[in-house]
Amino acid sequence: MAAATSTRWLLLSLACAEGLRADVGWAAALVHSKPSPAMVALEPEAPLVEFPAPLSASERISRTATFWARTVPVIASYLRVYTGLQLKEQLFGQCLSQEECELVWQEQHERGADTLANAIGDLRGFFVKVGQIIASRQDLFPAPYIERLAGLTDFLDPMPAELTKAVIEQELLLEGETFEDVFVEFDDEPLGAASVAQVHRAVLSPKYGGGEVAVKVQRPAIEAKLMGDIAALKALAFQVRGIKVIPIDYYTVFSELEAQLADEFDFVKESLAMERIGNALAHGLEGEPCIPSIVTPRPVAGLVTRRVLVMDFFRGEPLSRAVETMRRRGIDPESAEAKAFGRKLLSALTEAFGKTILGTGFFHADPHPGNIFVLDDGRIGLIDFGQVRAVEELLSPIRGCASFLAWTRDPPTRPGATCISMPVAMSACGTRPCAHPLWLLTLCAGEADLTPRAHHSSSGDARARQSGC
Repeated sequence: MAAATSTRWLLLSLACAEGLRADVGWAAALVHSKPSPAMVALEPEAPLVEFPAPLSASERISRTATFWARTVPVIASYLRVYTGLQLKEQLFGQCLSQEECELVWQEQHERGADTLANAIGDLRGFFVKVGQIIASRQDLFPAPYIERLAGLTDFLDPMPAELTKAVIEQELLLEGETFEDVFVEFDDEPLGAASVAQVHRAVLSPKYGGGEVAVKVQRPAIEAKLMGDIAALKALAFQVRGIKVIPIDYYTVFSELEAQLADEFDFVKESLAMERIGNALAHGLEGEPCIPSIVTPRPVAGLVTRRVLVMDFFRGEPLSRAVETMRRRGIDPESAEAKAFGRKLLSALTEAFGKTILGTGFFHADPHPGNIFVLDDGRIGLIDFGQVRAVEELLSPIRGCASFLAWTRDPPTRPGATCISMPVAMSACGTRPCAHPLWLLTLCAGEADLTPRAHHSSSGDARARQSGC
């Protein structure tokens, strides 16, 4: 016993020397009676797998300095253009027309977008994720940035298969187990590789229930690198707060991204969120089982750690490739068949997010097209629960009302107020009646009054009136 203990401590010391950190944040409910995972247990004749070391202090400083050196000139160029236009108007009385102004700023946006895209391509890391967010937010960024960054791929420098398996062995295997004791099949080529993790298809051994699964594996030593990247973005955004030429407070935007990113490193939390939202979608408003409008993967009990998540495998295509897939199968994206599918998709998403936002107040917060799947059997799937949000406090004042309500808000009179309108179709499960109209949920930033008002005549209005709301 003493010899075995000494051996374990020796392995742990060697691992620490390589820059690895022991994982102590296990969730007992998910790992059940599993002891702490053994360190990498490769075959004696297999070559030693070298884990990437965390960035040193000097490397972090160098990476931040490179980012500033590439982006500060972009901000300075905007200030030059703005100052030049102001001087022409105030000193010389030269005022450009609206069309001329738009042309000047269009050219500036194109130069800035090219510079930023090149910097992101060189630095990668979290900056790629930021670029993807920019490309999806036409409401926050100029069109040239959207167009230039739209080509960023989420298939980023996948880890070698040997390293991926070494991480899995370190995280999941019981002492004395081999990789083949858990997986009888494991695809070396990942299904996707992102900044934080990559996903592989595998088949479990009979010991673990068999069946096809998806295995999400976190990149070693990635947390400090990505958090350092977001810190650099926040520091830059803080310096330009209040500058007129930059009307949006990007410091607030990046602070929110920082909070979201911190949650993505803990796969135990992600598995719990996956279960919670999956359960909400699979039950009606009164807790009765029902067929969900959208299906979600479920984690495999006993095979979840902070850095590895084994879950159900979905066979299908992401919505981001829907048009490409339709054309490959000879379907015109503008055909009646495609439009019928679009209505089905919208209905499923509306019901699912209406139920989770207005029902439980806990919902998937990253439903971009890459996370929405069209499964081979025709169902709609939702994956990646690393980003979730809870709005119980916002909804608590209205929880006493009936489930089927029309929430409307008049356009805000306050300049700069932002409104988000979302159609929400709340339908009952099983044979119970449904509220077919789409309720309009409009939330105005800065507007605290969320007074419920009856919508147009429908069966849902009767339910609202009966509830006294």
